Amino acid sequence: NKVESIKWKKEKVKKGIFVKRANVILFDSQQAIFLVEIDTARAKMQYFVGMPEYLEPTSTQAQAMDALVAINGSYFNMKEGPSVNFVKIDNKVVAQTDDSEFGTRATGVVTVSGNKVDIEEWNPELELAGAEKAAHALVSGPIIIDDDNEMEMWDNGFVTKRHPRSFIGFCNGKLLLGVVDGRDPGRAEGMNLHELRVLARGLGCTDLLNLDGGGSSTLYVRGYSDNGIVNVPSDGRERPVKSIIYMKNRNSK
Repeated sequence: NKVESIKWKKEKVKKGIFVKRANVILFDSQQAIFLVEIDTARAKMQYFVGMPEYLEPTSTQAQAMDALVAINGSYFNMKEGPSVNFVKIDNKVVAQTDDSEFGTRATGVVTVSGNKVDIEEWNPELELAGAEKAAHALVSGPIIIDDDNEMEMWDNGFVTKRHPRSFIGFCNGKLLLGVVDGRDPGRAEGMNLHELRVLARGLGCTDLLNLDGGGSSTLYVRGYSDNGIVNVPSDGRERPVKSIIYMKNRNSK
């Protein structure tokens, strides 16, 4: 498998956390892939979902929360700002899913309960229950792999065309946050979601949830660069977004 033979540039962030980068030819195209791999048993982290009052770049949100690692979250109304998918923070539901999102994009959720991260399917019935066990939850999608099962995805341009992508998954027992850059011919063509699934399978993923992609795709690690951004956002600068998934050192308040 081409994915398994990728030679990653690997840098340690702290015990149990690594940044991995690769520029490779994959799917007959030039790809730039950026991952943060977290050994949840060793890394001593706390996990959160964040949503500011106004749209803010991922790095701004991450710095405000003193995050060590962050990735942009779910879909939002770019004109008016609100999240179009369910978000729960500190046991409080702060955003609901638009009906039009169910069945196309809002098919998965990342939850944090008792500081344990999980990725599961999502639907209107589960939304009514409000992810009751979770302190934090963020709905996104489509969910691509769940409990090692490959999930059905709609046959539309959102799935089948190449775009920058953000994702969260469990791969070889580790939590993976990833961005595939795109819209940059010759460096980063982006992936369709079937290609992203092939990449994830090659990385050993048993669960994979697609997050908001395109110009929103941003991976942050504190101190990694001037602004902490690991990838190259396709707008040429960070796009303000409505939500993030982030991690803090467990001992930091």
